[in-house]
Amino acid sequence: MKAARDNNNFRLQYDLPNSWSQKYNLVYQSILSLNLFSSDVAKLESDYYQTKLADFGVPLDSRGTLTKADWTSWIAAISRDQQQQNTLISKLYRFANESPDRVPLSDFYDSTNGHVLGFRARPVMGALFARVLLENPMIEKRRSQSKYISKRYI
Repeated sequence: MKAARDNNNFRLQYDLPNSWSQKYNLVYQSILSLNLFSSDVAKLESDYYQTKLADFGVPLDSRGTLTKADWTSWIAAISRDQQQQNTLISKLYRFANESPDRVPLSDFYDSTNGHVLGFRARPVMGALFARVLLENPMIEKRRSQSKYISKRYI
């Protein structure tokens, strides 16, 4: 954790200070009730993404402006802040509603202008339901009954 940390975020890779990336796989910590990372990691990253917003979403990382709708859905789901979730989801809505490329919903596009980069109507768009999955009562029940899950990470 120390090697990956910059001031307000975690790096794209250890040896690249002042870099960042979407930590979209953190969503699986919640879905699978894992204790791999402190909840502070998701909070730090979620707060940082708000500083990187473009017109149609958050870029994948510090290397450019490309983004993925599925990744954005997952990073919205890891935030415990409803305002942050709504902001990210509103960017996805704006892309779907205003993209100049009128094609079936794409998951890969430019976050600054909404232009689609080739992918269309792929199954990864199921990620749009990540928040619903995390709010599933069966998952909450499993979390509350597990002797392996630390309550401080839920």
